[in-house]
Amino acid sequence: MDKGDAVKKFYFPIHLDSGNRGCEAIARGTIQILDILPQNYIGFSREIENDIITGIEKQISYINTKYDFLKKLLIKVINKLKIKDKEKYVYYLRYSNFLKTINQDEICFITGGDMLCYGNNQVNYIVDYLYNKNITTVLWGCSFGEENYTSEKFKALSECSLITVRESLTYEYMTNKLGLKQVLLYPDPAFVLAPESINLPSYFENDCVGINLSNFVSGSVSATTCFEKNVINLMEYILSETTMTIVFIPHVFWEEQDDRITCKYFKNKFKESNRIQILDTYKLNYCQIRYAISKCRFFLGARTHAMISAYSVCVPSIALGYSIKSKGISKDLKMPDYTLIDYRNLKKQNELLEKYKMLQQNEHYIRKILEDEIQNYIQKAYDAKECILRLGAYNDKN
Repeated sequence: MDKGDAVKKFYFPIHLDSGNRGCEAIARGTIQILDILPQNYIGFSREIENDIITGIEKQISYINTKYDFLKKLLIKVINKLKIKDKEKYVYYLRYSNFLKTINQDEICFITGGDMLCYGNNQVNYIVDYLYNKNITTVLWGCSFGEENYTSEKFKALSECSLITVRESLTYEYMTNKLGLKQVLLYPDPAFVLAPESINLPSYFENDCVGINLSNFVSGSVSATTCFEKNVINLMEYILSETTMTIVFIPHVFWEEQDDRITCKYFKNKFKESNRIQILDTYKLNYCQIRYAISKCRFFLGARTHAMISAYSVCVPSIALGYSIKSKGISKDLKMPDYTLIDYRNLKKQNELLEKYKMLQQNEHYIRKILEDEIQNYIQKAYDAKECILRLGAYNDKN
């Protein structure tokens, strides 16, 4: 289909911004799958400067990328007040102007992947607003499990015109347990993206273990939790028993979630070693970071879209997470159980090390599984375009 044949605008109020490279990845993958021109991909960005750093702003048109001073002030005041449902007032101030631009013959995509895995948030507000305006709403590439359920979220799910889920565990829960009928299963849109070659630091000439950590899994930055002791024990093993270099690869730079803080903490635990590096990814886009991950021999990742990169380039990896999204994607790619670690329920200080040793021992086996699965898996992500076509998003001649 020719890009010029697209006749509707596609709105993305949860684009947020590329300070989280996962948000950028979803945008790039969606544009590639649906073949959308920049003027028809309308995004809401909290900080357009982050999009400019990654270059994604060239593929997106924006509405209300900045709050005016009065609106910011009102949001701060409301957040400090003890009033019922104050979040709704904040969401109204933040999103109302954007949502009011959407017409009934256009489509709104709710992205973010795991937005529904946290507390009740703006997704509920936005979907309810669109439903009442009779606007086609697609919940796009999501994950959602029983532990995430609230009645407010179920209402929002029921009001979506279409739901695409990115792994089979969410699909089974939504269709079998919740009885939702408008649910389809397609891989996360980020799987379709290709690595973008860049010049990497010379330490990549050595075999590298790439590690992506976030404060979501490491909690407070101090070596007091069992998970953090597991990470330190793994690093000690790599430094003492192998010649490989440890490369930390930050993926999120938002002030409240900055991966670099956690990476610096662990690097500083081994100040005397010259085999621990932090790749400066702040000015790299998602596809360039994927290229760096492709040059690692092994990878351990906390961020879902960092793991998606590792899977996509067939690097033997361990997912440092045990939410439904981590379990579901790992299951659908036929990964062995030892490539997923439940960081919330570690009992021993060497559990991560034990799983890493199994990863080493089965390196070629795991790589072969990924090589056998990944191309068909990526094609399934492209197949998601058909369900959008059926919503009447393009001219009949397409």
